[in-house]
Amino acid sequence: MCDSEEVAIIIPQVLKTHLEDDCVEIVKRGKLLKLPRQPNVETILRDYFSYNVSNTTEETNLALTSEVLDGIKIYFNFVLSDHLLYSQEKQQFAQFFPPQHQLRVSPKPNLSDGINHISAEDGVNNGNLEPPALLPSSIYGVEHLLRLFVKFPYFLSKAQFPTAHIHLLHQYFKDILL
Repeated sequence: MCDSEEVAIIIPQVLKTHLEDDCVEIVKRGKLLKLPRQPNVETILRDYFSYNVSNTTEETNLALTSEVLDGIKIYFNFVLSDHLLYSQEKQQFAQFFPPQHQLRVSPKPNLSDGINHISAEDGVNNGNLEPPALLPSSIYGVEHLLRLFVKFPYFLSKAQFPTAHIHLLHQYFKDILL
């Protein structure tokens, strides 16, 4: 298992500048991004997959790429509201995703596997665990996806993945960012 050491993800300078400009506009100038963003996170990840399809012939790599991208999208959808938004963006988020329609990851204390499970808090969909029709990955774009990549080292350090898996994910992140 990987210990709590964080694996650094190198963010190219042009993307760092974009993140810094985004922060200044939102935090200092109070200018929120217009939502929904185009391209959105789903489109960005789908385009990356299409790029990989045209540049690789190994089905194993495509299946793994698909799995990694699905994981990024799922992670994005669950951590956006609590970890990727500036406080100035919370009200805007609530306009698209009222509290009763937000998916959360919450621990189930009596399970022997110790895994966090998806739950529908506050009676989402009347107790039905189907995800809402609208997900953050269909509304938010590159700015918030970049924020996820900045925070991924911390998230992964807490996930207890085997070191080999962390290094594999790191290679995917590096490729996506370049």
